[in-house]
This record gives sequence, structure tokens and C-alpha cells, in this order.
Amino acid sequence: MGSSRSRFLALTGAVGTAVSAVSLVLIANPPAREAQCLRELRSPAVEVIGAPFTDATQVSWRVPAGCPDIDITFDGETTADPSVEVRGRTTTAHTLAARIKDADGVVRTRVLATPVTVGGTVIEYESADGQWTPRPTNAEHPLAETADGFVNRLSAAARANLVGVSIELHIVPAGTAITELPPWRATPIPAGTVPACSSVTYEDKRVAIPIAAATGQQSAATARDLARELSCVALGSSSPAFASEVAAAWARRPSVASSREAIATSPDPLRYWCEGALILLGHPEPGIESPPRDSAWLSRQYPDLFRRLQAVFHA
Repeated sequence: MGSSRSRFLALTGAVGTAVSAVSLVLIANPPAREAQCLRELRSPAVEVIGAPFTDATQVSWRVPAGCPDIDITFDGETTADPSVEVRGRTTTAHTLAARIKDADGVVRTRVLATPVTVGGTVIEYESADGQWTPRPTNAEHPLAETADGFVNRLSAAARANLVGVSIELHIVPAGTAITELPPWRATPIPAGTVPACSSVTYEDKRVAIPIAAATGQQSAATARDLARELSCVALGSSSPAFASEVAAAWARRPSVASSREAIATSPDPLRYWCEGALILLGHPEPGIESPPRDSAWLSRQYPDLFRRLQAVFHA
């Protein structure tokens, strides 16, 4: 049998979906029918539609008809369905593969894709003897859907950077200071300050993110706060080289002496990144309406930052 060769395809999905990078290995001289099936498997994208905070993440693909000698497996388990639901608290890289029987009757496994599903959970608190105790829950929260939408804006590369990470949404009880809860006791936030992000990262790659308790309809400001925290996580999980690029973009940012906008006056690369991400994600700074602060405006005013944001988030 001749040597094998690999091709790497970066696929872009429709708005609202994240499409994993797909790695296909082609067999040099497989039987004609299997070769045709493999060629057709290359074309359709593998879709990953995440809902880790409200339900499950759906991973789906299309398998061409007329391939009886090819079995599709997901994480080693044969599946006849063109999709699976994944639930989990930890971001995981999965393996979509084909088991192929060649002309000699030998069964070979070929990896078709390595989709990544982002893991997360919602954590509420209950009080006992004056102490707050975290309790993982499946209870719905108004901002959990916002977090799911953020996950679906992440690029395949950004998802891969999060492998092994568990994102926790901690519901801060009404009337409770964030520093009363376990994750933030050791790192209290000085009174009167607004940090770039309040999330806490543990050594075991858990990321705790505070969000306000539900009080009827969620406010745009609260959704904006959550988007800022999640954008911090995205940058924090990136490579040192990428973080250096963001820092360089901040150093080269346009000088707008008369502007009081947060993005123009950002004192450090992290805040600069977060403010740009908020604009790209549809949560611009309140009170500024003309011209609209959207992705088109961001690409014109801050092209260096915009290019790096595009590497992490789908438009």
C-alpha cells in the first residue's frame, strides 16, 4: 500500500454556528467506492452548535449515501445517526472517524474531524450558618442563553485553546457582595474600582465568572458584563504569541485626544481587547450612538485589534 498524505481544511460556517477545523487523511489506493465516499465526506462541514449552559452541544455531520463499508465513529463509538449531543463541564476535543475495510479485509480507522465542544455549568449558592456554599445546578438563568451565544461565536482555534477548561457561571445572590463568595475571597476587589474582568482562574483550569442574580428581565448592562468576562477568558486562553500581538495592537492604537470612549482610553491591552470584543459582539459602550459602534466602525477605527478579534470570534 502506498504512503498516505494529509490535507488540512479550515471551514467557515453560517452565522450562529461554529465549524471545527477538519483534518482528512486520504488512503493512497482504497477500493473505488470507499475512495468516492471519502471524497464526498471531505465536502460537508462538521457543525458544532453549543449550548453548554442551558442544554447540550450538538455536533452534526453529513455522510454520503451508498457507503456500506464505511462506519462512522464518534469518540470510538459507532453511530448511525449524523449527529450526537454532548454534555459536560469540561471543554473537550472529540474524534469523528471512519472505519474502512480495504480490499484485503483489513479494517483501518481514518480521522475525519476533531470537533471541540466547550464545557460549562451554572453554579448557584445556598447559605448555611452564615457561609455561602456553591451548588452546581441545571436551573435556567436569563444569562445562560447569552453565554451559549458567546460560545457559538468562537472560532475553531479559540475553542481548541479552551480544551481542558471548565467555564463556571456563578450566580451572585441578590444583595450579596462578590467578595462574600468563595472564589473571590482570596482576591478581593477594591471598593470603587471596575476591573477589566472579575473572573477567577483555578490551577485545574476552572474559570469562575460572576453574574448578577436574576431579577426579572435581564438588562443590557448585565449581558454586557457577562460578554466582557467571557472575552477575558478567550484572551486568557490564547497563546503568549497572540497575547503579545494584542499588546502590540494596543501600543499602536490610534491617538484620539478628545475621546472619552473606553476603547480609546484603555489603560492596558486587556481592557483594550475587552472593549473591542464588546463592540464586535453587539454590546458597545452605552450612551454613544453616532456613528453606530459596530464591527464596521471597529474595522475602520481599530484595524489591528479588529483583525485579531476576527481570529477568535465569528462575525
